[in-house]
Amino acid sequence: MTMDRSAIERIEELSNGGTLGTHIPSISLPGGNKVESLEQFQERPARNRTRFTTERLPDWLAYVTDHAPKPGAAAFVRPDGSGATGIMDFGTHETPQWCDHRAVLTMKHTPEFAALLEACSSALSQRDLTDWLEDWRDIITPFEDEEEVSVAQAVAAIRKVDIKQAQSSTHEQADYRASVSSIAEIDARSASGSLPTLFTIWARVYPSTTPCSIQVRPSLLTGDSTPRFRLRIMAEARLMEDVANEVQQDIRDQLAESVPVYLGSV
Repeated sequence: MTMDRSAIERIEELSNGGTLGTHIPSISLPGGNKVESLEQFQERPARNRTRFTTERLPDWLAYVTDHAPKPGAAAFVRPDGSGATGIMDFGTHETPQWCDHRAVLTMKHTPEFAALLEACSSALSQRDLTDWLEDWRDIITPFEDEEEVSVAQAVAAIRKVDIKQAQSSTHEQADYRASVSSIAEIDARSASGSLPTLFTIWARVYPSTTPCSIQVRPSLLTGDSTPRFRLRIMAEARLMEDVANEVQQDIRDQLAESVPVYLGSV
């Protein structure tokens, strides 16, 4: 059997290829200097490229603690406390690594705090506000001025709000000018008593954080023929900063000195 010239040239090209002395086994192929990885043919990967994701802080801490080398790992906590990223193969300045092995924490708000944020995001009808109060009545305490009332009393007052508008005008005539002033007086009242002036909500912002007292101020919007309400979390920025500090401190305490913790993202 004889081989043609093209087959002989191909054999010569392949014989000129060779393996490379890299961390990941690779081979240099002739005819274009293409490099191919041989990692897929090994018994195990050359390095860990796992990306672990979770919404639970305890599970994230457990994973980082179990898989973080000492030294070589690093953790980065988001400034708002909503999550963190642990990099098992972060390395050091002297021996940097590829940062392929990561644990990502993305925390979600608790159902009660998520419902509060949604209620605060837009104007509420009487039905919307009373539904929210009844859904979360076990964690809400209404107040009329400084006096505590029941959720049932607050719901009854909100359901029976009546808006009355009175119009009055004054006309003034002088030698060279005339003026008319008009005053619209709006009176909003409830047939079942005074409207609540404050809601105190006992809730967690994230499942792993400490329950806290959240102050919510309701206001009545009287621009339409039907009453609408607006809810506002009092000192919301301070609340979220306290929660973020708690998450950061919890991560630092749990990881102790085994993994350095930084405030920021990568």
